[in-house]
Amino acid sequence: MREKKIHYKDINVFITCSLCNGYLIDAATIPECLHTFCKTCIAAYLENDEEDNTRCPKCDSVIDHVNPWRVLVFDRTLQSIAYKLVPHLYKEEIERQIAYYKERDLSYPPSLVEKLQEKRDEEEQQIIPANSDLHIYDDQVAICIDTKTKDLQPLPRKFIICSSNATVTHLKKLLAKMIFQDPCQYRKIDIYLDEQILGKDHTMRFISLTKWRHKMPPICLTYGIASD
Repeated sequence: MREKKIHYKDINVFITCSLCNGYLIDAATIPECLHTFCKTCIAAYLENDEEDNTRCPKCDSVIDHVNPWRVLVFDRTLQSIAYKLVPHLYKEEIERQIAYYKERDLSYPPSLVEKLQEKRDEEEQQIIPANSDLHIYDDQVAICIDTKTKDLQPLPRKFIICSSNATVTHLKKLLAKMIFQDPCQYRKIDIYLDEQILGKDHTMRFISLTKWRHKMPPICLTYGIASD
């Protein structure tokens, strides 16, 4: 399958505020029509007595006659997408807010303090010692894996903690090494979740979020002889 290049002009409409024509900052969505604006932009609109501030500024849908503020929803998902698609947007927004409060000699609001703490945490995670195993800094996933049939011996220890980026193939190679003393024999093994064979490229994070999302850890898997 050929890769398709996506241009900013094709996606800007989804991550841009129609009130300021800039990229979304603290995206706030109106549930009735799902139109999204910058938090400060929609706030200024709702507080403007000269406008009919009980209707969406984009489609004129009724928001709330009594308290329009009450129904606005902070869209974390869309905001996260905007920050990922537009380089430096998050960093520049934090710097702009810091400058604003410093110029006015004001204390930082809790929302900005939280963003600064997140930024510091990200910077600390990026400082990785040389010659170290990078996967120890990944999120960890707990797995319970047991034999599905008597064809393969059970493991002496069936509980495993591994990187969330580990794939089913990595797990199969570990099993092959423990059972056959040869990781190259991993193709002889299938790994199951609820009687379904897992794809070789599925990561533990993907399995956790899609196939085990409403269940408590550990993720319970079984293994058996691969089908022909």
